[in-house]
Amino acid sequence: MTIREQAAGELSVEGLFSRRWRSLYALALGLTGSGATAEDVVQDVFVSVQRRRPRFDGPAAASAYLHAAVTNRCRSVHRRAYVRRRYEAALPPREPVGQY
Repeated sequence: MTIREQAAGELSVEGLFSRRWRSLYALALGLTGSGATAEDVVQDVFVSVQRRRPRFDGPAAASAYLHAAVTNRCRSVHRRAYVRRRYEAALPPREPVGQY
């Protein structure tokens, strides 16, 4: 395998996933506090990478991009939860539904 082929494999989505998933999951878990949410965040980031196919200048650039993408996605999760809580708190209380 040539150096170019090896570098291309390291920067493929599959290569990035196999090498970086655990550390990105740990980051997302620390930021969200939920294993299920952390898995969703990391999966969403890799789906985004697969769709957009950004060009990375090397493994370090790919790792930095993924780290930033997971961090930003976790911020979005927190932002949505905050907005949801504020919206639900502003709603009038529900009337109990009578029995038929």
